[in-house]
Amino acid sequence: MEDPLIKYRASDTDDANDTKYYGFLATNGDWYILCEDSVAKTYRYARNRGGYPDAWTGRAGLTYDYLDVVF
Repeated sequence: MEDPLIKYRASDTDDANDTKYYGFLATNGDWYILCEDSVAKTYRYARNRGGYPDAWTGRAGLTYDYLDVVF
């Protein structure tokens, strides 16, 4: 099985608080944002195609879920 994250490259980081966000982009416009809760010790994902700048700006309001659900 191919790694579903292989096509993405790091784009943005917001690690100033307990909830940290990492943005990743693909050349075709697909994106995902990884949300790390350093208190709960969890990682959750949101993804879509296109509109990454707006998604990054609104990252705290996105719906995040487990990797197997999102991908």
